[in-house]
Amino acid sequence: MKHFIACERSCKEEPVLWVLHNHESHFSILAINVAKENGTFLLTQLYHTSHKLQPFDCTIFSPYRASCNACINDRILSNPGKRVTIYGVADITGKSFSKPFTKDNIEMGFHVTGIYPLNKNIFGEDEFLSSELTIR
Repeated sequence: MKHFIACERSCKEEPVLWVLHNHESHFSILAINVAKENGTFLLTQLYHTSHKLQPFDCTIFSPYRASCNACINDRILSNPGKRVTIYGVADITGKSFSKPFTKDNIEMGFHVTGIYPLNKNIFGEDEFLSSELTIR
């Protein structure tokens, strides 16, 4: 928490919102108090809902993984018998990065999660049933 606050330079005059998944490691009294004293608001998401609520999970990371897999397949097919090693990772990820990380995909992530424009009714109750099992 202290590292985050130092990097983001959050303070009560310029507060920061930190959106977290609902993991127990985020809930120490010390961390919560440090956040509060330094103008950092903590917003946690229910377990098993981040795939619905995190913009990049919805529109960036899945296409990115698919793009990486396609690049790996291309490399394997064009270099039969050669393995993909750690030394090829930068090339593969570099080629894959620009495809999903577009302005339109980023904006669509906020749209499909109901963040912007705000849409409180974007998900049905049934889509959050699995989180009920772990609510504190």
